[in-house]
Amino acid sequence: MKRIPHIPLNADYALDPSVLDYIKNGEQVVDLDRNGLKLLQKPGGFCFGTDSVLLAAYAKAWRGERVVDLCCGSGVVPILMSARYAGACFYGVEIQDEMADMAVRNVRMNGLGNRISVVKGDIRGDYGGLVPGYFDVATVNPPYMKVRGPLEHTERNIARHELLCGMEDVAAAAAALLKYGGKLFLVHRTERLTDVLYALRERGLEPKTLRFVHPFADKPSKLFLMTAIKGASAGMLTEAPLIFYKEPGITSDEIDSIYYK
Repeated sequence: MKRIPHIPLNADYALDPSVLDYIKNGEQVVDLDRNGLKLLQKPGGFCFGTDSVLLAAYAKAWRGERVVDLCCGSGVVPILMSARYAGACFYGVEIQDEMADMAVRNVRMNGLGNRISVVKGDIRGDYGGLVPGYFDVATVNPPYMKVRGPLEHTERNIARHELLCGMEDVAAAAAALLKYGGKLFLVHRTERLTDVLYALRERGLEPKTLRFVHPFADKPSKLFLMTAIKGASAGMLTEAPLIFYKEPGITSDEIDSIYYK
């Protein structure tokens, strides 16, 4: 993903007018290297990372399926998935006003308003008008870190820490919004694997596939990707690991295919 230099609104830049219609002061434009898609983000706030890109590549949605992205942030996951799965439609739920506004602008800037809808909502029960049991697929890149002591409710802290929702809330929302047999795709930190497994099973979401992500082949996993199915029987497959770098500074062929193909 390439970053286009910051573009103040009052600057006279030769840029696509469709971007200037949506960017706000302090924001940057990132080239997503896929189908001409771009993303607005604010360097001082929470910016999407590798985990969102990996989740968008890991998740699957077939023609005619409805996908809901929980904790959607700037909308990067449904926007990336829209390029891979042309026949699916996408919805995003985001609790923070500014992030929800940015997600809406990202969708419109990319001309995806007919395929992606973003709503302001709280996954702890307020789904922004989305209908329970309506979705075939759910995706989520949730806050990873437990709250240990006082923490300011900044945009970045809310995205990273379980200030406004925990894994139990995520599992409950996915279970409510998915139809029976619907699939949840998620990314999380490996150190929280036990918490994730427990929360999913408690809500009737049975973990079915697990893939560990390693920085190098000989280094411990820091992230994992998982699929869970609502109402499925027990039994989980551990997939081949995803290795990020084959040597320092050189990404693996699979990572290159995820980012650039």
